[in-house]
Amino acid sequence: MPTPSRPTWQEWIAELDDDTRARAEALRAAFARLGAGDPEAWAHSQISENIPQLGRFVFLRAVWREIDQWRDVHTVPGLAGVATDEAIALAARVATRTAFEVALNIIQLIDDGGDTTASGPLPGWQLIERDSEGAATGRVLDGLYESFLAADPRQLQAEDILGD
Repeated sequence: MPTPSRPTWQEWIAELDDDTRARAEALRAAFARLGAGDPEAWAHSQISENIPQLGRFVFLRAVWREIDQWRDVHTVPGLAGVATDEAIALAARVATRTAFEVALNIIQLIDDGGDTTASGPLPGWQLIERDSEGAATGRVLDGLYESFLAADPRQLQAEDILGD
């Protein structure tokens, strides 16, 4: 059975009321400004599914900034001037892959909402969205693991990190 195609952005927003259309357009512009690969899809999801996609995306991009600092061979501490360019490049690849794996594991830990290996009743955790004034919106940033690769600022879905 064929899957029905999603309407185009223009078809979808044409069906929205004025307020929702304005919110959708503002979200699309924000995602585009932040460099999202498919800003329409992120905005569509936030509006139609009430998923805090902009909060998720901003958080994931911050995580990617932490990973990206290791992609630059000049940031590997202690190697400049004492190692060959090849050794520095290898160290940068190892550091980047390690940072990626740690970030991915922490994102999964956040998504799990608690220590899945512990026994007994223990507290858990949630990452909560805040508005631009700092007030909690009541929406949980979850499912981060699902969007982690899509938030890669190079829009490579980590192929440059995982392809080694």
